[in-house]
Order: sequence, then C-alpha cells, then structure tokens
Amino acid sequence: MPNSLGERLSGIFHKATGEMKIAIVCHGFLSTKEHPLVKELCTTLEKEGINCFRFDFAGKGGSQGDFGLSTYTKESQDIVCVIDYFEKLDYEITCVIGHSMGGAAALLAAARDVRIKSVIDIAGITYPERTRKRFAPELIEKCMREGSCEYEGKGGKVVLGKEFFEDALSADIFHIIKKVNVPLLFLIGERDATVLLEEFKKLYEKAYQPKGAKVFDDCDHDFKKKGGREEIAQYCAGWIKGKMAE
Repeated sequence: MPNSLGERLSGIFHKATGEMKIAIVCHGFLSTKEHPLVKELCTTLEKEGINCFRFDFAGKGGSQGDFGLSTYTKESQDIVCVIDYFEKLDYEITCVIGHSMGGAAALLAAARDVRIKSVIDIAGITYPERTRKRFAPELIEKCMREGSCEYEGKGGKVVLGKEFFEDALSADIFHIIKKVNVPLLFLIGERDATVLLEEFKKLYEKAYQPKGAKVFDDCDHDFKKKGGREEIAQYCAGWIKGKMAE
C-alpha cells in the first residue's frame, strides 16, 4: 500500500477471524515489523481471535523511502494511510498499538483521526528533552548545521536528516495527548532506560479517561526478560478483547 508520498509500505496481515475489525501494530525507531516484540504481539493477537496488521514505516524494513527523512509526524501519517487502506476494505480500526517511537506516532495519529477506537502506547517517547538526552546536543547541532548526521544505535549505523530533530524537538506529546479522546492503555517496563518511568507516568496523568496503565516487573525497553514479551502480548490481547466487547 502507498503512503501519502507514494512510498510503498510493506506489511503482514494476521487474519484471525472474518470479523471486520483490526488492530494495527507499529514498531519503534531503529526496528521493523520483524522486531520480536511486534511479532509476539501479532502472533498472540491472532491466537486470541483478533485480526492485526504489522508494517514497516517508510524507509525501514521492507518499505520504500529514506530512513533519514523519518519523523514522528511522517510516521503518524503512515498510520493514517494504513487506516485508509483497511477502511476501503470495510475494516474498523479497533486499536493502534505502538512501541517506542511507534507509540508516540500512534498518539499523534489518534489525535487527528477519529477512526482509531483505542490506543496502546508501549514505552512511547514522551517529550523533546528526552530526544536531547538520547542523542546528545553535539550530534543534534551537527545535524541541524550540516543537514544530516550519522548515528549509531543498537541496530547499527543510520543517517538522520535534520527533519527528524526538527520534528522531534517540536513535538509536544503532553499537549497532543489532550486531543486524544479514545480509551488509552500505557505499558512500560520498570527497568526501561530509554523512556523513564517517571516521565511515562506524567504522560498518563495528562491523558483523559478512560485510561489504564501497567508497569511490568524487571522488564527493559524491549521486554527482553524471559517471558516478558509473552506477558505483555497477553495483556494487550485481553484489553483489546474487553474493549471490543463493550
């Protein structure tokens, strides 16, 4: 399916039932739809009878586009394009689930698109200062000055465009959350070093009801603890099934 710029987005549809409802699952910054957490979420949702779709944002995984041009805003627009695609097939979007950067993108999408019925934010990036701390002021300044820069993360080296930092530093998730009027679930690991627990709690406090939250014991940002991904996937499935039954 194409996004708003005509870039082809690659995804996998986990069809569990003939019911015309579907959950969209979004990966994080340096990952893809093949991230173990994303795959575990979709496998579990499918087993629990929930249709779901995992896809690569533009410039990542099997999707077309330039990684360096990735931004929170652009990825939220990719989500809307995925919704457009499934709406044409008569599907209702029961939930958008996002991990890390995908969690922030999911909130941005929900703030502008009333077709999203609920959101699960798994350790989504919370506010601009976190970007400064993660990437270091020197790197950001170099990127803004030269137009691009090289960044080495857990997934290897990537080139970031200044658009990424311009967008990230202007994104006010605490303001955006006030525009989201659907049920929200906030999930995070207690040992997350990428998104701090106290920051995530502040975002939860800003959100409107109905909302819920859970902190997973001894889990890091990627829920690598033995059984951690299975636990969070089951929790998500149970929450979505509850919302679908309401």
